Amino acid sequence: MLAVCLPLVVYFFTLCPTIFVGDSGELVTGAYCLGIVHPPGYPLYCLVGRLMALLPLGNVAQRLNLLSALSAAVSAGLVFQLTIRLGRRMGLLAKGEGVEPKASWLFGPGLLASLLCGFARTLWSQAVVAEVYALNLFLLLFCLLLLIWWDERGERRHLFLFAFILGLSLAHHSTAALAIPAFLLFLLWHRRKLFENARDLPIAVTFLILGGSIYLYLPLRASANPLLEWGHPVSIRGTWAHITRISYGSLSQGPFSWRLLGDEIGAFWHLLNQQFGPFLWGLGLVGLVALFRRAKDWLATSLGLFLMFVVGVALLLRFPVTSRDIYLVQVFFIPAFVIVALWIGIGSGWLMSRVLVLAIALGSHLRRPLGAAMGYLIPLLAIVPLWGNFTANDRSQETLAVELGRNILDTMEPGALLFTSRDTPTFSLAFARIVEGLRPEVSLQHTGQADIFRHLNPSAKPLSSSTRAIYGTIPADLPKIPGLAPYQVGIVYQLRKAPAETDERLRIWDRYNLRGVAESRHRQDFFLCELIRNYATARGNLAQELAQEGRFQLALREAGGALAMDSTFFGAHLALGNIYFQKGDYDQATRAYGHALNWAPENVEVMNNLALTSLRMGDVNGAIQLYRHSVVVEPLVAKTHNDLGLAYKAAGLYDQAAVEYRRAMELDPDYGDPLRNLGVVYAYHLVDYSKAISLWEKYLYLKPQDEDQGMIADEIRRMKILLEDK
Repeated sequence: MLAVCLPLVVYFFTLCPTIFVGDSGELVTGAYCLGIVHPPGYPLYCLVGRLMALLPLGNVAQRLNLLSALSAAVSAGLVFQLTIRLGRRMGLLAKGEGVEPKASWLFGPGLLASLLCGFARTLWSQAVVAEVYALNLFLLLFCLLLLIWWDERGERRHLFLFAFILGLSLAHHSTAALAIPAFLLFLLWHRRKLFENARDLPIAVTFLILGGSIYLYLPLRASANPLLEWGHPVSIRGTWAHITRISYGSLSQGPFSWRLLGDEIGAFWHLLNQQFGPFLWGLGLVGLVALFRRAKDWLATSLGLFLMFVVGVALLLRFPVTSRDIYLVQVFFIPAFVIVALWIGIGSGWLMSRVLVLAIALGSHLRRPLGAAMGYLIPLLAIVPLWGNFTANDRSQETLAVELGRNILDTMEPGALLFTSRDTPTFSLAFARIVEGLRPEVSLQHTGQADIFRHLNPSAKPLSSSTRAIYGTIPADLPKIPGLAPYQVGIVYQLRKAPAETDERLRIWDRYNLRGVAESRHRQDFFLCELIRNYATARGNLAQELAQEGRFQLALREAGGALAMDSTFFGAHLALGNIYFQKGDYDQATRAYGHALNWAPENVEVMNNLALTSLRMGDVNGAIQLYRHSVVVEPLVAKTHNDLGLAYKAAGLYDQAAVEYRRAMELDPDYGDPLRNLGVVYAYHLVDYSKAISLWEKYLYLKPQDEDQGMIADEIRRMKILLEDK
């Protein structure tokens, strides 16, 4: 009971109060309306989730979050059962060695394994939000326990139930197929028992198919046109395409290489240390040795599962080893992490048995107190992952995703049309429209692989800005309409003839609920970080536009709001620096640009702006160093070479300035500024009038509307007269 209740209590206190970023909003909405979610469709989750959604507990999202918590907690309980049963089967505390097995002695290693499973960082992160991975783990562990029961008791019903649960698992999440080789290895190891009755195998296959038949939910439910529907899989071909994720293309993100495989395994090792701490996995090696000595069939099975969910995942996905990609794929390693927790439990039990045998050799009176002490103290090792992972997985204040959908809907005018493609805003909007019932007059259109809102929209209206406002979550989502361009309005973009008034945009920001942005604790979570950064970018852009209008106090307020959202985002510091620069406060601008460089040391825009500020403050050498570094980072940008030339000119280094101007002209022959600037150098410093005349004539051809056209023409005439006099 403790093996289930302790993790469940911790999950309850860290449970997300609503939908989370990523797929959470879609899964909650799909379960709520019995819809069709993204491939492979997750029919089991939608059906079980629908039952959970009917419970009178909290809001709909909390009920689905609770489903994940229950799945993960029961999974921890299954790990407890697996550890205890394997320990007894292996005779770790057998009478034959003079050690009477006591419940408390066996309890400790089992509880340790279950708590390590429950408090593992990645599983915990999936246990407090609406996701599919905790349920997937429960089904796989249940399959393992059924195999143990079948092996122990030899009852056919356990084999048939195993086949049925495996079918359900395959219908729930396709990664369950990775477990099949390990399960087959165990069954073949016990092939005599498997083939004792010739009818058992066909019946087991029938139960496997019966479990997998839950995929019939997809065409049956799609034919009813649910409010949320991905892909409309009503035909056999469409259903098969949905199940096999054909629309996503290959799972592999790159070509195979041994170096990449090594990097992927190294990434797994780093994640493993995050799960339980850097040392506890050493007990897992002891568990492997114990299995090798006393239960080779379970050594092969567990090791097969581990390798398939580490090496198999790495070979299938071939993901780039970047922080973002590791964050995205870590959920596929969850079964491997749990197998390590099982090994740790077995290893601690084996060590406990060795200590007790040694205690008996020293004196039988030590046996009972020492066995009880170890039985109760061993689970305390689980404090390490509990303490280390609590902050990272405390989602109890995370409301950012639900606020996103509401804020986007609050941005739009009545009867508007919104185009969206990115997952988090799309799924947040789905939850807001379908579950919360907000803004039913607004039309939504998903521009990704499938329009999931096809049965949700009000009656179609002409696609014209004269009859309705048209918005998009990013400019690329918006249709091309002559005379209109995407302009930022709040956190979305609107097709308009001209930018919206800044006062109108300020009013939109005043309407937004930004509590989730302010209270988000998980800046290491990439989805949350990207979402917060989108807010900060939009608000920083508004601040810069206010500064251009000369409204510096408002501009500083909005820039400060952007920094409050994300103090690590260089763009917010860049916006603040630009505001101070326009205001003429170069000291403050330098500080702001310096903070931006701390977070983005290779950003050319920041370096160039800081260099220009240095020039305004008379620090010519500092400006030269910054521009030279910019040229190293981006050597093919004509403007940077031109600006470096200006810095050299300010330092009196005219020959070097001329070199940079010529390089800028080579990179972009249509860029007029280096023509004009090089002409200045030849006219007034290197005194080569013929070159200056040629350069300025080309410049006036490129820029006939230059406001200094008359002055430049007068200088050309003056230099021609001087050349004639010579």
